[in-house]
Amino acid sequence: MSADPTQVAPAAADYCSLRYIRETSEQLRVRQNVVQPVISGQDTGAMITVYAEGGMGYGATSDLTTSGLKRAANEAISWA
Repeated sequence: MSADPTQVAPAAADYCSLRYIRETSEQLRVRQNVVQPVISGQDTGAMITVYAEGGMGYGATSDLTTSGLKRAANEAISWA
């Protein structure tokens, strides 16, 4: 991750958690009894949970820069 997680939490949050997620997948397919090429993929991102003023909100992003994480944290606090 390229951002400093300590710079992400909104000031209005009572609690903020940041989870880094990296998933790898492979798809195997057969069509009309013919094996198709393997499709590989990788997803990377972050999930942010915020508690504020008695509410809870979530935000997510694939932009792992400080500004991207701040946007997701602000989205989470708007849902809280």
